[in-house]
Amino acid sequence: MTFNSQSFGSWVKSRRKQRGWTQAELGGELGYAEVTVRKLEANEYPPPVRLIESLFEIYQVPVEEQQRLKSLAQRVKRRINSPSQPSDTSHATLPMSSLKLIGREDEFQRANELLNQVDCRLLSIIGLGGVGKTQLALQIGQQQRGSFKDGVRLISFVSLNISDYMLSLWAETFGLRLNGYETIENQILDFLVDKKLLIILDSFENVLASSKFLSLLIQHAPQVKLLVTSRERLNLSQEWSLPLFGLKYPDAKSRDALNFPAVKLFIDTARRIRSDFHVGETEAQAITNICSTLAGMPLGIEMAASWVGVLSCQELADLVRHHVQILEHRHYDVPDRHKTMRTIFEASWQQLTPNQQTILQACSLFKGGFTLEAAISVADASPKILASLQDKFLLLRDTSGRYHIHDMVYQFIDNTLSEEDRQAYSAKHCAYFSDYVSCLNPQLQKYLTITSLKVIAMEIENIRQAWLWLCGQQKIDFFNRIWEPLFTYYNQANGFEEGESMFELAVQAFSEFQTKLESLEPLLLSLSVQAFLAWRLGDVPKAVQQINKMDTVLASNTNLILKPYVRFYSYLINGFLLVAQGKLEKALEATRDILASANETAVNWYILQAHFHTGRILVITGSFDAALYHLDEAVRIDRILDSWGTPYILTEKGYVLEAAG
Repeated sequence: MTFNSQSFGSWVKSRRKQRGWTQAELGGELGYAEVTVRKLEANEYPPPVRLIESLFEIYQVPVEEQQRLKSLAQRVKRRINSPSQPSDTSHATLPMSSLKLIGREDEFQRANELLNQVDCRLLSIIGLGGVGKTQLALQIGQQQRGSFKDGVRLISFVSLNISDYMLSLWAETFGLRLNGYETIENQILDFLVDKKLLIILDSFENVLASSKFLSLLIQHAPQVKLLVTSRERLNLSQEWSLPLFGLKYPDAKSRDALNFPAVKLFIDTARRIRSDFHVGETEAQAITNICSTLAGMPLGIEMAASWVGVLSCQELADLVRHHVQILEHRHYDVPDRHKTMRTIFEASWQQLTPNQQTILQACSLFKGGFTLEAAISVADASPKILASLQDKFLLLRDTSGRYHIHDMVYQFIDNTLSEEDRQAYSAKHCAYFSDYVSCLNPQLQKYLTITSLKVIAMEIENIRQAWLWLCGQQKIDFFNRIWEPLFTYYNQANGFEEGESMFELAVQAFSEFQTKLESLEPLLLSLSVQAFLAWRLGDVPKAVQQINKMDTVLASNTNLILKPYVRFYSYLINGFLLVAQGKLEKALEATRDILASANETAVNWYILQAHFHTGRILVITGSFDAALYHLDEAVRIDRILDSWGTPYILTEKGYVLEAAG
C-alpha cells in the first residue's frame, strides 16, 4: 500500500501488528471492545477525537504526522456519518422579523462592530425578560448574513428548561444524522469545525448549566461566532457582554416627549391596534407616565398600548402606577415569574368573561403553541372565543395558523390555576396528545417518512408535557398509547439524548411494580427503550446497567407479563447490547428468544423486526447462511405489509453477500 492510498484503519492495523498485538490487546490499551477495534481497522467505525489522541499517545506519533492521520480519520467520519448534509428536518436558518427596531440603534451598531472584530467570538446580550433581547439579536443576525459563508442560524431555548436536552436541540437545528458510536457533543463539534457561521442562542438562561459547551465550541470551530441572549451573564472568559436596559423615556418636564424611543414604541403599537389613535397633550403626558413607571421596558409598553381600545391612556397610567411595587418586587424569595409585568396581566384578566378565563387557563397547558383542533378538544374553545382573546393581545396566531400565549401572559395565568383545575386540564391535554401520537403509529410503521416525523416534531413540546404528566400520575393507559411511536420518533429523528431522559422518568414512575402490578410492563418497556437510546448515545455502560435491571425484573416475573410484545422488545434490545459488548455467543442465544416472543405476538410488524435484527446479529457472528434466511423472511413479510423496510433489508443482505464472498 502506498503512502497516498493508506486509510486510517489500515494505519491502525499496521501499527498494531508492528507491536505484535491482537485486536483484543489493542482494545484493552484503548479501553474499547475487540469488536470496536475490528470495525476501526475496517474503516467501519468513526474514530472519536479522544480515541485518535489515545492512539497518537500509544504509538508516539510525531506531531508533523498527526495532521495527516487526522485527515484520514475525518474521511472515515464523513463517509459513515455524512453529517455535513442536513436532513429535511433541519430548521430554517433565521426567521424574518417584521417589527421595527425602535430605540436600539446604538446597541445595534455596537453589536455589529463587536461581531466584526476577530477576537469577539461570543457576544451575549443580557438583560431582564421583556427588554427586547431576542428582537435585537434577530435584527443583528439579518445584518450579519453577508459576513458568514455558511449563514446565520437560530437556536431557541425558550421552551427548554432542562439542560439535558440542550445538545439534542443543537443536533436537530443542524439536521445532523447522529450515530451511536460517538457522543453528540463530539459530533456537533466535528460538524462545525470548518463552518463559517453565526449562531444565535436565544433564552440561554434556561440552559445556563451547559455554558461550558460554548467554550469547547469556540476552541474547536475557529470560524464560528455566537450571539447569545440571556437574563444572566454566562461568566465565560471568552464572553463579550452587551447589557440591555429599558428604552429611553422622557421625564415630566420634557417638551419633546414624542421623540423618545419608549413613547414612539407605545404609539407605534397602539396604531397597529387602532389606526385612528390620536395623541394629544393629555395622552402624551399619560404615555410619558406609563413609560416612566415601566422604566422603558419594551414588553410592558407594548402590553400597555394594547389596551388603548379598552382603557384611556390616563386610566392605564393610573393602573400601572398603583401597582408598581409588584413590577419591581424587592423580596428575594419571590419566584422570578412574579417579578414581571404582572399588573398588565391582572388588568387583562379582570376584563375577561368567566368563559374566556376558563378557556385561557386550559390553553395555558399547551407548550410550543397549539392548533384550533387541539384548543377545541382540550379547552372546549371555539374560533369566536379564540378570536376575542387575540383581540385582547392574550393570544397570538402565527402565519401557520398555530396559536401562542406569550410567556409573560402564561406566567400570570399559571398563577390563577387551582391544583384541581390544573389536573383536570392536564388529563384532557394528555388524552388528546396520546391519541394524536397513537394514531400516527401505523403510519410510522408502514411509511416512516420525513413528513410523519415532522408531524410529531411539530407537537413535540406538547407531547413532552403530556409524557411528564402521565409519568407523574402513573397513567398506564396513556403510556400504552404513546410510548411506541414516541420511541420510534426519538430513534429516527436522532433525539437519543432527550428520549433517554424521557424514558428514565418513566422508569422512575413505574418502578413500584411490586405494589402496583400493572406497572410491571411499562417498567420493562421503559428500561428497554432507555437502554437502547443510551446505547445510541454511545453510553454503553449505562445501557448495560439498565438492561441488567430489566433482566432481573424479567427473570422473576416472566409469568406475570401478559403482552408478548413486552418480552419481544426486552429480548431484542438485550440482543443489541450483547453484540455491543462483544458477547456474541450470548447474542446468538438471545435470537431464539427474540423470534419466539415475536411469533407469540402474531403481529407481522414484530415478526418482521425479529427476522431483520436476528439477521443482523447473525452477520456479526459470521453465520452468513442463517443470516440470509432471516433477511429473506423479513423481505417476504415486509412485502406483505407493504411497508418502508425492504430497501433497508436488501441493503443489509447485500452486506452479507459481500462478506460471505
